[in-house]
Amino acid sequence: MDPVTQHASVNVHLARCTRDGVFEIVEHFGCIEPRIPARYQAEIDQERGLELPSPALTARLAAEIGASRQPLESAQRILSVADMAIITTDGEGVISQCNLSAEAMFGYEAGELVGLSVHHLVPPHFRERHTALVKAFIDSEETERRMGRRNEITGYRKDGSFFPLEASIAKFHDGRGWLLVVTLRDITERKEAEATLTWQATHDTLTGLPNRALIRDRLTNALQRSRRSGLIVALLFIDLDGFKLINGAHGHAAGDELLKTVARRLIEQIRPGDTVARLGSDEFVVLCEQVEQPTSMSVLAERINDALRLAIEVDGNALYVTASIGIAVGNGTTHAPDDLLRHADTAMHAVKARSGDGWQFFSEGLEEKARQRLMISTGLRLAIERNELSLRYQPIVAAETARIVGAELLLRWHPPTGEVSPAIFIPIAELSGAIVPIGEWVLRQACRCEASWRQR
Repeated sequence: MDPVTQHASVNVHLARCTRDGVFEIVEHFGCIEPRIPARYQAEIDQERGLELPSPALTARLAAEIGASRQPLESAQRILSVADMAIITTDGEGVISQCNLSAEAMFGYEAGELVGLSVHHLVPPHFRERHTALVKAFIDSEETERRMGRRNEITGYRKDGSFFPLEASIAKFHDGRGWLLVVTLRDITERKEAEATLTWQATHDTLTGLPNRALIRDRLTNALQRSRRSGLIVALLFIDLDGFKLINGAHGHAAGDELLKTVARRLIEQIRPGDTVARLGSDEFVVLCEQVEQPTSMSVLAERINDALRLAIEVDGNALYVTASIGIAVGNGTTHAPDDLLRHADTAMHAVKARSGDGWQFFSEGLEEKARQRLMISTGLRLAIERNELSLRYQPIVAAETARIVGAELLLRWHPPTGEVSPAIFIPIAELSGAIVPIGEWVLRQACRCEASWRQR
């Protein structure tokens, strides 16, 4: 970067982007030197040789100093100690004065900014627009615009780097022309703090993956894009099998290390542009866009299952987990984000019910079974209070004597909608925890019946 003319050498490449979102370099043209117009060259040579501002500017400053030397010296002392960057320019945007804070902010040596255009302190692609905005301010009736009333702008350092700024601007007319005073504040630290807070609100602190809020937002955007492309969006809901046992046996620290390894392995299996997120505990989600064939998701699920079956070394111990994976596919014209999340979760629970370590696509039949399980699980919690349970006694007969020597106890449930088979409600009661109070009730009833038999 040439500090006087702000011309830069540029490394030029030709690149292309594949449909997967990957950029590839097609051709490299090398470093192209800047072409400095001849009309600038004389001024450049003069400024480099003398290391002084332009003659016109020097004469004007000398006249101003002679007319009011003492006030000017006071103003310069104030400028030098101000911790905010302050720049003054003429009506054309040429910098006439600046303080040390401004020079440090933009990475210039002492005196380098004077004589440059203030528009060189914004990125090249914004300079034309910035020139028009400054001119519009000069032509307007406004005399100042404070920081709170202006949008953030991007600063452009001498080394070519960008940084965020807040700026205020005021104008004064000294009888000969307009004088602009610009105050600037570097807000890099504030923006970084905001970015950190945003990241913490949208990412899982343990694995660094997107969290539930962010993956839902990305899923919403993916479904909207699928309306235009006509391609499918797929969601894989992944729940680890046996993770709670590892937490209990080896401690939460080992469990955390295992989750980090699982997160890395999931990222290794997906395509560029797809997303892995952690919903919480041992639940993960993979979001895939632009899916042409839904069956390709079964291949991805197989790869994930294979990767997670491998041992995970934590503190010298080989830990093993597997995964239950539910797959849901849809399009923005037919599905909402919550639909896909619910469908993938339903399919995952179907795999979990078959002892896990596998995958399954969602189907309407699974959803009906899920609704039935929810109704049964809810009803079982009130079955005892509503007196809906009853017992049956299957006689045990001694073959030699044909006498009844005992009985097998059988449980029956009669909700208002009709009797439900024990083959259906017992497994659900075991999964939901309702089997514990039901078991206590059955045991009490059996003991009472036994006591009654003995008395008779």
